[in-house]
Amino acid sequence: MREEELTENEKKMKQAKMLMILGVLQKYSDADNPISQAEIGRLVEKEYGVKLYGKEDTKLIRRYLLIIRDFLNIADFGYTLEHSDREKNVAHTFKGEATKLVESVSLHGWYLDRGKTNAEPAPLIDDPMIFDGESIPVEFIANKKVCPDIIDQITDCFGDSVEFSDGSKNSVKAKVTANEKAILSFALQFGSSVEILKPKKLRKEVAKAVRDMWKKYK
Repeated sequence: MREEELTENEKKMKQAKMLMILGVLQKYSDADNPISQAEIGRLVEKEYGVKLYGKEDTKLIRRYLLIIRDFLNIADFGYTLEHSDREKNVAHTFKGEATKLVESVSLHGWYLDRGKTNAEPAPLIDDPMIFDGESIPVEFIANKKVCPDIIDQITDCFGDSVEFSDGSKNSVKAKVTANEKAILSFALQFGSSVEILKPKKLRKEVAKAVRDMWKKYK
């Protein structure tokens, strides 16, 4: 289903699900306690009574997580969304004293990082400004030669709302209606793998951002 065909209630439900995921991450996760996509689904059901895991598999949860990480305004609230894939050595204790037994524990999953600030941000679950900005129709070309998995990346970010056409061995044209700030961030993130065609205003904004970055590094 394309984004413009979604009803207002369906759009609100998608936003609500992402806010629920953020609420779970805020409550249960940190750098030493990342949680898996499956666990996020179970905790959303436990906390809010909404089922994200079952008929809707972990791929959908991953899609929501990528949207949250790359496009929502959580940095304004003092957070970044991180993915951990590392090992941690844990010393076991016996009767209150550390033993020589050290176990390597996998820390694999997602967590909200508050960075170095001690300030308590407003609860993410309650703030609609996280979705700041209007949605606009956009056309762009994705270069499969520069980024072989660009189609999967686009689908992860925008889901079934993307309409692909004019595909060739090296590129494909895509149309999507999405948050304007999200599209700008997406274009900058994927660099030469993506070329915005329409609207011209957004194309100019991407060009300005690239020029500004070039000035810093020339």
